[in-house]
Amino acid sequence: MNLIIKNYTHRFLIVFINLLSVIVTLPFIANKLTINNFAEYSIALLIFQFSFLFTEWGFNIIGIEKVIKDNNKIKKVFLQINASKVIILFTILIFLFIIFLAGQIKIGKITMLCLILLIISGCFNPLWYFQVTKRPEKLTYITLVSRFFYIILIFLLLEKNNSASLPILLQGLSIGMVSVYGYYLITFKDKIKIKFSFS
Repeated sequence: MNLIIKNYTHRFLIVFINLLSVIVTLPFIANKLTINNFAEYSIALLIFQFSFLFTEWGFNIIGIEKVIKDNNKIKKVFLQINASKVIILFTILIFLFIIFLAGQIKIGKITMLCLILLIISGCFNPLWYFQVTKRPEKLTYITLVSRFFYIILIFLLLEKNNSASLPILLQGLSIGMVSVYGYYLITFKDKIKIKFSFS
């Protein structure tokens, strides 16, 4: 029961921190961007949210369920989920590339590149892994730090640069910081070598 409470508490804190950073910065972003740039920013953010749904929630639930049934399979499940996410990620990026070239997405090239970084960063968030290994706080603290810097940089940099790509870039770097730190712990502390595996 204590583990369940711990996992839900830290997951709630991570979601709350992310949501709070959006609530704090969104009015400022809306005020600084032109109407067209804010529309471009909103479209990019919407695309990211849909991508995140495909690469995050379902796999996290599956990963937690499988490891709970057999804790010895954590490395195997982790690698399988990674491989599956890579395939889905490539599918999403190819689809985006096609509709971007077809002119169906009204966003600039730089914003598209920043959006790709954001999608990749969100795709490989390893929160589920730290939940099943009873260390969700490892990502809570780095999330707090990354979102703090995100808020500060938004207020500092957007004052001089009102492009739609900047807040998307900062969002990608903020989320990417959490994912990179998580994979650092998994690779060097837990000694799990990152590779593709479906078996």
